Amino acid sequence: EKLRPKKIPIILYTNGGDHLLEQVKTLSIDGVSIDWRTSLEKAETILGDRIAIQGNLDPTKLFQSSEQVKLDTLAMLKEVKRKTSYIANLGHGILPATPVENVKIFVDSAKKFSFL
Repeated sequence: EKLRPKKIPIILYTNGGDHLLEQVKTLSIDGVSIDWRTSLEKAETILGDRIAIQGNLDPTKLFQSSEQVKLDTLAMLKEVKRKTSYIANLGHGILPATPVENVKIFVDSAKKFSFL
């Protein structure tokens, strides 16, 4: 609550927390970051439009071929039904041995994607 007057967005990360989404939607937060085990469809259905969603590509997918990273990123983005209040991200942090080039492909693929 001390952050509210400073207009700092509050995003909650729920690792393995898809069973908590009904409770999460009652919180005074701006967004929820979901892991790769929670479907975007489920999160959108439960959370509605009030709470932004961040996530949820499985970070191990960044170890695949560059073409597969692009395909998986686009598949994740195509699952999103909303046109706003979505942040493309991994469903957890980048693993230590992740190829940097594949991180760039993930970011570039997300930036080029259009929800229109």
